[in-house]
Amino acid sequence: MNKKLTLLGGLTVNEFLRDYWQKKPLLIRQAVPGFKGLLNPQQLIELACQNDVQARLVTHQRNNWALRNEPFEAGDFEGLSKKGKWSVLVQGVNHFLPKGTELVKQFNFIPHARLDDLMVSYAPKGGGVGHHFDAYDVFLLQGYGHRRWQISTQDDRELIPDAPLRILQRFNVEQEWVLAPGDMLYLPPQCGHNGIAEDDCMTYSIGFRTPWYQELAEQFLVYLQDRIEIDGTYADPDLKTQMLCQGGTVFINGDAHPVGKTAYRALRELADARVLPATAKLPRESADLLYQWYLDGYLALAKNSGAR
Repeated sequence: MNKKLTLLGGLTVNEFLRDYWQKKPLLIRQAVPGFKGLLNPQQLIELACQNDVQARLVTHQRNNWALRNEPFEAGDFEGLSKKGKWSVLVQGVNHFLPKGTELVKQFNFIPHARLDDLMVSYAPKGGGVGHHFDAYDVFLLQGYGHRRWQISTQDDRELIPDAPLRILQRFNVEQEWVLAPGDMLYLPPQCGHNGIAEDDCMTYSIGFRTPWYQELAEQFLVYLQDRIEIDGTYADPDLKTQMLCQGGTVFINGDAHPVGKTAYRALRELADARVLPATAKLPRESADLLYQWYLDGYLALAKNSGAR
């Protein structure tokens, strides 16, 4: 059988994209026949302890969740089973493991620009990260061991308050399956799911980003900035002064000038008409202001020698 048909449970790429992609979950038994994984648990923990690796440790004890991010040391993983259930998750394994890159290439029927990364998780029996939902498409390929997956397409996405993880407060299980090595589950964005280790197990998550409109708009503007060239510069050689009057105060180009009643009336006339005749009789207070504004470039003399 064609390798893509096997990976998609006998579906063609077009059938998968038409009927399942971003629409509904799909369980595929033996999507990758004979697949046992690319790492063993100890190798994954060693990878998690490298300085340039993004990794997380999730623990669950007495209904309390805890999350710790890298950096890690080998001693951080000793004796964890005595402290409750736990899981370790390592991001970007495809960047550190050539076989991980080859695994990801099997999903090249989805545009590469959408690819997020290959995340590998390990959990002993009972371990998991709780029932949650993601904002991206994901293929969950089972490697070493077995994991029980519960899913829900519920609209209720209220989270447990103050939890370090985005765990759903309520979770209504609609379907569940136990995945063995080589089995795979596809989940569209926003589909609630909960993975519980049936025994020591490792899961390989191939994620594909689902960008928000905000991200698309921002990147489009960056694209335009890098590629569009428009000649010329903005110029406004003939700006006119902005002048407002209120409550005995005259505002001009951001400056405020409290004045007396007589000066206020004269300056308000200038603000309304945008011009004063040369024969206008002005009190000394307003005349001094007009002269200063003229020196500042706020006013200009008209051809008939009036101020405007």
